[in-house]
This record gives sequence, structure tokens and C-alpha cells, in this order.
Amino acid sequence: MRQYLIDELDKRQIEQIAGYLKEHAQPSSVEGLFWIDLPDDLLAETQYTHKNCKPFCFSIEVGEDCVKLEFLIRSKQTLHCDCIQYASKAQRDFILEFAEKMLSEKGIRT
Repeated sequence: MRQYLIDELDKRQIEQIAGYLKEHAQPSSVEGLFWIDLPDDLLAETQYTHKNCKPFCFSIEVGEDCVKLEFLIRSKQTLHCDCIQYASKAQRDFILEFAEKMLSEKGIRT
């Protein structure tokens, strides 16, 4: 899996990140896993035309001492479709900007 990993975090930093995600993301049914929806203007052509597969999102997993942001863009409606694909450059930039904003707003330096 392609992902962006932020590791070597202490318990306080993990708690800060989890709190941020509780405010700015949708929790999944799996503890520590969150979903961030992508704006429609960032969708690839295939994703944009697959209206029944919307919304599209990426996941963030909060571990004991790390946070993983996946570069796989998923559908919340279906598990198997051509529109589920790795992030484009614009989508990767969005994911990385989300991570940087989250760390900055919580004052976390890595």
C-alpha cells in the first residue's frame, strides 16, 4: 500500500491528532481509522463520472506512535470498481496538505 507515514509520535501527540480527526474527519467502524472526503474538483475523470460510487475518500489510521495517510482513493459505496485508484498528483497534494495543516494546527513538530 502506498502511504504517507508520520512516525515516532508520543502519546500526547497521538491524542492531539485523534482529537483533530474527530473534528475534521469521519470515523469508520474500525477504531483509529478515519475517512476524509475528496472535493469533486480533485476527482479523476473516471471518479467524477461514476456518480453511484461517490463520495470518494482516503483513509487515515492512527496507531500507537504513528499516523498513516493512504494514497488509495476509495469509494464509500463500492469495494471493487475501476474508479478506485491511487491518488493523482493533485490528490496526493491534497492529502499531504491535510497532514501538514493537521500537524501545524496542533503544534506538532516531527
